[in-house]
Order: sequence, then structure tokens, then C-alpha cells
Amino acid sequence: MTAPPAVAAVPTKFGALRHRDYRHYFLLALVGMTAESIAIWGTVMAIFPLVHGYAAAVILLVLAGIFNIAFTSMAQALVQILAPPRLRGRVVGLFNTSMLGLRAGSGVTVGVLGALIGVERSLALSAAAVVAVAVGLLIADVRARAALTHVSTA
Repeated sequence: MTAPPAVAAVPTKFGALRHRDYRHYFLLALVGMTAESIAIWGTVMAIFPLVHGYAAAVILLVLAGIFNIAFTSMAQALVQILAPPRLRGRVVGLFNTSMLGLRAGSGVTVGVLGALIGVERSLALSAAAVVAVAVGLLIADVRARAALTHVSTA
């Protein structure tokens, strides 16, 4: 069964892409959104220790929770999509174990650093490190998209 001529003409009109190319664009978009979510989360967490009002702190924590859920969901999706089918369960298990383990480890680093320079500065410094890594990932994502666009138009 073939597609009707009107439907078949649409992809060719805009430069037909193979199914694999669509998946690549989807993965690039997902990586970008994941990095954006973690960058926003880190920014909110960097602002949080500077706020001294209860209502503002609650609002920031709600926003941080929303972006944390978005980041975690998208990161989990990337791991599941990119893991080879025969290893998917092991890779997802390793991802979750390492993610939860690193989160617990960050509590120690923020606590030890907090004892030295103060909790507010320690949390802000840790959040700034997260934002710096996320911005680096966003830059890499933009470069990858530009390279992909350049290759697909050539």
C-alpha cells in the first residue's frame, strides 16, 4: 500500500528525510531541552539561598521541583532510547543508581563546603557549577544542530 500522491509529495517538497534523520533531530531536540531544564534548575537553586522570604522560597522550590522533574524525565528518556535493547535494563539501572548516588554525594560536598564558606555560598557555588556544565552542553548542542543542518542542506 502506497501513500496518496498528495501525502507522498509533501516530504519531497521540503527535502525528504529518512526515518533515521527524524530520530536524530528528535534526539538533538531532547538533549537540548534536557540541558535547558538543568540550566534553569541550577539557576533557580543558585537564587534560592539568596531569598529570605518564606513565600519566595516556596515559589523557587516549586519551580526547582518542576524543572528537576523535567530534567529527570528527559534524561531517563534519552538513556532508554540510546541504550542497546539487550542492555537497556542494565543501563537504566546503572543510570538510576549513579544519579541517586551522585545526588547523595552532592549533599556531602555542599555540607562540607558549607561548613567552610557558609551554606548559602556553598549551594550557590554548586548550582553555578551545574549551570556551567549545562551551558557547555547547550553550546555543544547548538554546534551539533548547526553541523547537522549544514550536512542535511549540502
